[in-house]
Amino acid sequence: MASIVAILSSVLFQVVPTLADIGIAVAYFTVAFDKLFGLIVFATMTLYVAATIILTEWRTTYRTCWLVFDIIIIMSIVLVV
Repeated sequence: MASIVAILSSVLFQVVPTLADIGIAVAYFTVAFDKLFGLIVFATMTLYVAATIILTEWRTTYRTCWLVFDIIIIMSIVLVV
């Protein structure tokens, strides 16, 4: 139950405001300047979000591996002592 609440609060208080901010920026640049500027902002933010997701998944994979290695090392030290 706690993990569901954590996921929902993360989505509600981090993802939704970020997407709203991106939408507002795209709308502002489209109205204030030109459709091209709105498209540039949209493309830039889309690439930024994609890069963030890809790099976070990559980092999580390495972090998981290092945590497993740490557990193996700690267990080997405990077994030796």
